[in-house]
Formats: sequence, C-alpha cells, structure tokens
Amino acid sequence: MAELPIPDFSTLEKLYGWAAEQAEIFGRVIQSPAKFYSECVRRIPNPVSASVKFLAFVVLVTFVVTIPIDAVIWNIHVFDAAIFVSNAVLFLIDILLFTFSIFWFAKLFRGKGELQQSVAGLFFSSAYLPIIYATHYVSRLDPAYREAILNRSFELSDFTSMSPVTLMGSLLETGVLIWVIIKLIDLVRVIHSVGRFRSFLIVGFAGLLEQTYAYFVWSPFWTALVRSAVKQ
Repeated sequence: MAELPIPDFSTLEKLYGWAAEQAEIFGRVIQSPAKFYSECVRRIPNPVSASVKFLAFVVLVTFVVTIPIDAVIWNIHVFDAAIFVSNAVLFLIDILLFTFSIFWFAKLFRGKGELQQSVAGLFFSSAYLPIIYATHYVSRLDPAYREAILNRSFELSDFTSMSPVTLMGSLLETGVLIWVIIKLIDLVRVIHSVGRFRSFLIVGFAGLLEQTYAYFVWSPFWTALVRSAVKQ
C-alpha cells in the first residue's frame, strides 16, 4: 500500500511560522467567534482566503489529535494514504455541507449576510472542531460502546444500561455541543443580521442536515473502514 510522504526539516520549519500565526487566531476565535468576525473578518479584503488557511490548520490539529487515538483503539493503519485521504475528504465534505447550509438557511430566513462573509465566518469557527471530536473519545474508551459503533446499534433511550464511562462521555459531548451551538448562534446573528430565534433555527436546520450526512454517509464509511482494518 502507498504510504504518506514524510516532510523534510525545511518544510517543517516553514510550517512552524504559519502554525504559530494560526494558533493565535485559534485562541481568539475560541473566546468569541462573533467578536472575532466583527473585529477582524469584516476588515479583511479577502476573508475566504484567510479563512481557508485557518481551516487547513484546524483540520491538521484535528487529525493530530485523533489519528494516534484511532490507531490505538481501532487498530487502523492511519498512515496508509487511501485510508487517510478517504476519511479526510469525508471530513471536509461535512464541514462544507454545514458551512453552506448555514448560508442557505440564513437566506431562507431573510438573512442579509453575503456568501463570502458567511463562509469565512464559519471556516474560522471551525476552531471548535478539535474540541468537539476530542470529546467523542471518552465514550469510545468503553469497549461495549465501540462494539455498538461497529454494529451501528445504539440503545440510547435506556440510560441505566450505559457504563459510567459512556454516560460521562455522553454528558461531556452534550455540554460541549451546547456551548458551541450558543457561540454559533451569536456568530450567525452578527453575520446575517437576524435575531437570536432565527439564528437558532438557522443553526438547528443546518446541524440537522449535517447530522443526516454524518449518519447515513460518513458513519457507514467509517464503520466499514474500521472493520476492514480489524480484519487485516
């Protein structure tokens, strides 16, 4: 199988300056994406270009956090190019789907934001993704939960049957998700000049569409990927 190329030292040195700049932005966005949008994004001549660079940084951080964990708990050959690229593409589709869904639903609810500004604002708000995905691994420490993922069989209605690890992980995921949703509602309100209720609906419908993709497309692929890796 083809292996991913390893960058040389000079390449890593160049990446360091870029990463340091993006890390500073990361800290500001986490505090308040709406404030960062108002103070910075609106003043950038080409905000999409800057936001794409930041999105690349976030994707890199997300994979740096999740790849070693996946390698241990799923026994996946994560540095195989086919596996890595396939999952990266599905991950990016997920981000793009949510980003453009926000804009589409904002227009449906008479939002005034432009596409370029909306995309840039959402790309910068991707700073929350590493945090969201990191919380998923608490529940996955439970072997029974990992087996449920492989079998795509969840009985979440019976909380008494959950292990303490799975219950704690579920509560952590829910808490972080609520926190992020609140931040996104404020961001959408600023970008599209709509009230909090309409912002809530925009984020809610976009999130529903994203979760539909995750459940029916991304999750089955990931399950097949894990099963394939385990069999080898």
